[in-house]
Amino acid sequence: MHDLTVNCGCGRTMSLDTLKGRGAFRCGCGARIRVQEAPQPEGRRRCWWTDCKTIAITRAPIAFCKDHLMHAVKNLAGPDGYRALWERSTEEYLEEHPVEQLPQPAEKETYVYFMRREILIKIGISNDPLKRAQSLNAVVLAYQPGTHDDERNFHRRFKHLRAHNEWFRPGEDLISYINKLRKQEGLNPISSSPDRHFLETVLLDGSTRDRT
Repeated sequence: MHDLTVNCGCGRTMSLDTLKGRGAFRCGCGARIRVQEAPQPEGRRRCWWTDCKTIAITRAPIAFCKDHLMHAVKNLAGPDGYRALWERSTEEYLEEHPVEQLPQPAEKETYVYFMRREILIKIGISNDPLKRAQSLNAVVLAYQPGTHDDERNFHRRFKHLRAHNEWFRPGEDLISYINKLRKQEGLNPISSSPDRHFLETVLLDGSTRDRT
């Protein structure tokens, strides 16, 4: 028998020293209280807490009594305990629910473009230069397949013409390069300063057709 203290409904307490009768306690108020150790419920175990022999209130595989359950929760809520629980739970979930390898969407080809708005020329990158030009209210002069590295290389190449950000002044070397691309497409050359026929020339010679 464990060292027990029994509380009576009248508010008095008693110990084994006040035992009156087999397996019973008699309180000063006259009440007789029977004390017996309940059998361990099926599927339950004793508390895992060190030196605790109380029956666990949680079912297997976790076994903690009411008093130590909150201690366990507090420890588990710490960074180390939470991380261990998360990793184990994730591992078990993935074992039960294998992740299907979905096909990755194909990346769209990108282009380095040269477009003009008024005098300045913008050097940028897009997978749809014509749509990009519309959003900027600009006119596409030329474009070629390229990456962000190619875009940065053009920015460095023509940095002496930079006006601000990705906008450049129409220097001779920049215009010469653009006309080289236009010639490859069979398009008319442009000048450094657009005249009143500039927009008409660009639109009529087909430079705004969709090459993507």
